[in-house]
Amino acid sequence: MTMKRRSTTFFIAILMAMLTASAQETPLTHFMYLNPYQLRTDPSAELLYNGYVSVPAIGNLGIGLYNSSIRYKNLFETDDEGYPISLTANKFVNSLRPKNNYLHLDFDEALLGFGFRFSKKFFFTFDYRLRGNVNLTYSKDLFGFPLMGNLNYLGDDNPAKLSLGINSTVYQEISFGLRHQLTPKISWGAHAKLLFGAFNVNTRRLNATITTNEDDYSMFLQYEADARLASAIPLQLNLNNGNYEVTMADLEWSLLGNAFKNVGAGIDLGFRYKLTKRITLAASVLDLGFIHWKTSTQRISSAMADGGHYYQDGGFLFSGLTEDDIVQLTSDDGRAAFLDSLADYFPLNSEAISGYSTFISPKILIQGEFDINKSNRLILLAQGTIVNHNFRPALTVAYNGHFFNVFDVCLSYTLARKSLGNLGVGLGFDVGPVNVFFTAHNIIPAIDWTRWSKITASAGVVVNWGHIRKYWDERKEQKNK
Repeated sequence: MTMKRRSTTFFIAILMAMLTASAQETPLTHFMYLNPYQLRTDPSAELLYNGYVSVPAIGNLGIGLYNSSIRYKNLFETDDEGYPISLTANKFVNSLRPKNNYLHLDFDEALLGFGFRFSKKFFFTFDYRLRGNVNLTYSKDLFGFPLMGNLNYLGDDNPAKLSLGINSTVYQEISFGLRHQLTPKISWGAHAKLLFGAFNVNTRRLNATITTNEDDYSMFLQYEADARLASAIPLQLNLNNGNYEVTMADLEWSLLGNAFKNVGAGIDLGFRYKLTKRITLAASVLDLGFIHWKTSTQRISSAMADGGHYYQDGGFLFSGLTEDDIVQLTSDDGRAAFLDSLADYFPLNSEAISGYSTFISPKILIQGEFDINKSNRLILLAQGTIVNHNFRPALTVAYNGHFFNVFDVCLSYTLARKSLGNLGVGLGFDVGPVNVFFTAHNIIPAIDWTRWSKITASAGVVVNWGHIRKYWDERKEQKNK
């Protein structure tokens, strides 16, 4: 294989990794018995330690790229070696859902975290994290109309419905947690969270409808656009004049002053019940909360305007170029003037607003655990995330083995809509009191990059101390039997 072809293949692999992930999943630390970060996604979980401290900056870094619909096999026709030779537009468009397809990126960085047991029944935690997500939701016709053409959308009863939703948030999270062993069989836990927003883009409406006349093939466009924007960086938008301005004066002071002005709150709740000696049931609700945005808050909107003879009944009617338009397009200056005139139909306006609120994306977890023995267990987890009023479910089967108080191994398999091959692996080991771990939800691309369906991984370093005697006494007692 030539160096050029290798570079092309590598680029395509990276691109597909970014565009072909699927449903959001709970991090594999959720299943790792020796990892204290399981408390983040299961506030009622029991830890083997009397305390822990996450190493600043490298305590935990997690990143995930998810996609519901775009698949390599639907995008390209390949040769015998699996390399793309042509774009299969028709197959790709038909594989999309009519609406609510999505691309999603999230990241989670632990800046500071610790926890400690202050009695036999109570465990306290504190976390300071930087979190963020970018969520794009789109309709099938957003790709179908430009790729397939307007002749696939003939008639008033078959319009092209183009929609794009954007919900992007970056925020700080300060969390105070408490886990309580209520009875020998029942435990519960909760995290109270303070949220401080850094950046947000939220579209309320970004939709268009294009109707093609069956007789003369003229196209009639109607659209609506309404979005909100907020930033800790001081922004001033002047889109009404076709340009924008970003205020940079006293930027460092503004960032410091605005870092804690977009205030929100959230809560996590968890409950755990030991049904039998080997079976445990648990449920959690995570990230129930909101952020109220105050800094550099803007409303950005657009509505069809009467810019000339293409305007009709609140929409844009295109039935072909006029003779004057054709003459105008024959010169460079004329083409520039023509494009400027088209912009008059689609004005983009911005205005400062006093503030607005957004919700963070809550997650629901319901699971059952079966202890094969003291070192091995199986977990069945039903999970779902609510994003932009849409529920995204997934089902995970996981195995966790923890050996010699040193090694922590996790294997998982997740089923999600249009995403069936998600094999994950998590590895952790103790070096004295230091626990080092790495997790990845999809290892199949390491074998065959053409089957990439998602990227999500995390890694970190945690210092633990004070192993619980009860656990090891029970193991010793079982061994003696």
